[in-house]
Amino acid sequence: MLGYGEPYDRPDEYCRLSRSTIAEATRRLTEFIVNKWEPTYLHHPTEEELKHILTRNAARGMPGCIGAIDCTHWQWLKCPKALAGQYHDRKGKRSVVIESVCDEDTYIWHFFIGAPGSYNDTNVLASSPLMLDVNAGVWPPRNISYTLNGRTRRLLFYTADRGYPRYALFATPHPIPDTRKRSVYNRLQEPVRKDAERLFAVMPSRFNIVLRPARFTSVFRMINTGKAAAILHNMAIECTREDFVAQQRMQEQRSAACNEAIGGQGAFGGDQAAFVVDDGPSGGGVWGFSVSIETDGQSNSNGHEAEHDMAVGSLRYTDGAECEAKDTDAHFALLHDLSEHIYANRCRLLLPYL
Repeated sequence: MLGYGEPYDRPDEYCRLSRSTIAEATRRLTEFIVNKWEPTYLHHPTEEELKHILTRNAARGMPGCIGAIDCTHWQWLKCPKALAGQYHDRKGKRSVVIESVCDEDTYIWHFFIGAPGSYNDTNVLASSPLMLDVNAGVWPPRNISYTLNGRTRRLLFYTADRGYPRYALFATPHPIPDTRKRSVYNRLQEPVRKDAERLFAVMPSRFNIVLRPARFTSVFRMINTGKAAAILHNMAIECTREDFVAQQRMQEQRSAACNEAIGGQGAFGGDQAAFVVDDGPSGGGVWGFSVSIETDGQSNSNGHEAEHDMAVGSLRYTDGAECEAKDTDAHFALLHDLSEHIYANRCRLLLPYL
């Protein structure tokens, strides 16, 4: 059922099982996979995994990138008529939204499914657990900094397409690449952000049940089935990723450069480290930015302003985290620094193809 996307009554003759028995067995299998392995295969990257992702993306020319984010729609064939308007997508069909973040090997570490099909890349962020953690200041981690165009930054970012908002959290392409630096940036940013689009082609090829319209009568069944397919996909990637060309190239690059990681800090793309692990920001702001949040103008017992003494989890802390992550000016500053960095380090390799 998961591999070929067959209806439950198709294999009843050669399996000698009734339709209801096959449906119940598939339901129990998907629930077992999700309950047992979701904490293992669908979670935020560990510290070592995050260091590996940052090192590989820095070698690809995108320091500070922790993955590619994108959304797709899974058509819901048996959507109830009462929910038809809510799940009506832009193509005129009923569907649910799937949001995922993956690395270069299409290994999924964020998978959110179940939002109505009327949502798009922008407004699905309001209900996504990924953005809720960002607004709360829980994710991305605050103790990792990287240097980009001579500036030290702490807010790690995702590569995304033009459908995503102008947040400091997303590195989107320039809409009008009217300069050579912007053209070079768009040229290199495209293959990095298309890791997520490649995921939506690889995973359905393994599990056709996600490729075909869903025949379930509830969104809960679609969520369990989609998560089960994502978990099985990560299991397959984990077993075969050592043979990927990208992994072999990274090993050859390490051997040729003879640069061993010191405490998990790589040194690719020049003499600058890909990232630095420290104790976190020492100044104001969640990620070290100067945020503008309303204060009452009062000082604490030590004489410091209240906005510089934000306790983790407090309302002032979450407001500061949301302001920093959604800062439009910081987004354009990030695009400028990325364009300058990529042009300085990679333009000699890309100019013959432009």
